Amino acid sequence: MLVHHSYYSGGKTARSLLAKAKTLAPQYHECQPYENLNSWGICSHPNLVLMEGRQVLPHNDGGRFWQPFMVLSNPENRYSFKGPRQRVGSLIPQAPGSLIVLDIGKQHEATGRSDEIWAVLCWNPNRCVPHQSDYGLEAVVEAARAAFDEFERYAA
Repeated sequence: MLVHHSYYSGGKTARSLLAKAKTLAPQYHECQPYENLNSWGICSHPNLVLMEGRQVLPHNDGGRFWQPFMVLSNPENRYSFKGPRQRVGSLIPQAPGSLIVLDIGKQHEATGRSDEIWAVLCWNPNRCVPHQSDYGLEAVVEAARAAFDEFERYAA
């Protein structure tokens, strides 16, 4: 379920971060139990994971976890990352540069109408999805923003 959406950076920055993440990411692959979803850890930035996919059906990952991420690519803004009962029309466009936090213990999905792949950069401290008992919503947003700022400086 979508619990936070704000503007992080411009599309040009997101595109350059995607290019940098793709050059660094294929160092190890993380298995995903969902069709149309792949992720790669970035060894030089162990708290970041590049995730790419197409439509991902509604599911929940269990537990009380946040998944903060920055949208790097969303072809023609056709994909939405949200809970299945959240209305797409009520959401502002999730364009490249958007910072999004999902409550992945509740149902969520990547839905859209495109054959192209979306890409996001996830913040997973110590290669773990942040637990809600360790981070309030505002704290996870700020920690993710700081990690993305650091990666942006590295990618420059």
